[in-house]
Amino acid sequence: MFRSVHLLECRRGRGLARIDPMAGEVLDGPMPVWSGSGMADPEGPHLYRIGEWR
Repeated sequence: MFRSVHLLECRRGRGLARIDPMAGEVLDGPMPVWSGSGMADPEGPHLYRIGEWR
């Protein structure tokens, strides 16, 4: 399972962290996935699950 996070601790933009939903622990990350637009409040792309997990 992954969680999207704001990258205040790294850089501007959005990141993705892998988590263990049963333990509630972050397994690794956050990994940067979008560096932002250069404006004050970056809004990252929205990711949605459509259909079944594969």
